[in-house]
Amino acid sequence: MSEIIEQLEEQIGKKLRHNEQLSTHTILQENTIAELYLEVETIDDLVKAVKAARNLDIPTFVFGSGSYTSLPDETILGLVIKNNARKFDKMIMTGKVRDQAIGVDEMLIQAESGTLINQLVRFTIEEGLSGLEYQLGMPGTVGGAIHTNAGYKKNFVRDNIQAIRILTDEGNVEMHVENLEKYFSDAILLSVIFRLTPEDKKILWERATEAGEYRSKQRS
Repeated sequence: MSEIIEQLEEQIGKKLRHNEQLSTHTILQENTIAELYLEVETIDDLVKAVKAARNLDIPTFVFGSGSYTSLPDETILGLVIKNNARKFDKMIMTGKVRDQAIGVDEMLIQAESGTLINQLVRFTIEEGLSGLEYQLGMPGTVGGAIHTNAGYKKNFVRDNIQAIRILTDEGNVEMHVENLEKYFSDAILLSVIFRLTPEDKKILWERATEAGEYRSKQRS
């Protein structure tokens, strides 16, 4: 096993932690041990680590910062990867010229799966973009929110997805814009593109505050 671990470290280009206690890495703070543990800061490193482990027949488990994932009260054999890839930004704006001024109809926002969902929500609200405001107060990451389809009342995070980029079981990085539901549970989500629409910031904050207060009461 030690030879395989050395091969894995060489392919990844990073040293792995052994028998890492995961209670400090998750909100639930369960007494779970990771046989091998790695933190990645970029999507490229995430893909490299997963593919290298799979090539060596080492099981992999990926989770994000602030994860509410319920873990077994035992040692997880294989490689546990904490996804800290958190880049997000505006991509494309669409609209029309109205009365000699540009009217924005939609804005595409791209976010890596390790992005903290609450941070992204606040960013979109301050940019005056509607679609994610009801997710204010959600713990965890974009990837986790999409996996569970987090929502408030009839507003869900998957409702505003334009496209997703995933790592398949075969080790391929793919972009998908249709039939997305079949990828949310099985494939490793790398990044997502949200389709948002302009809205008054005051209205967005009112919606967000309502949802945030509801979540606070649920946890208390």
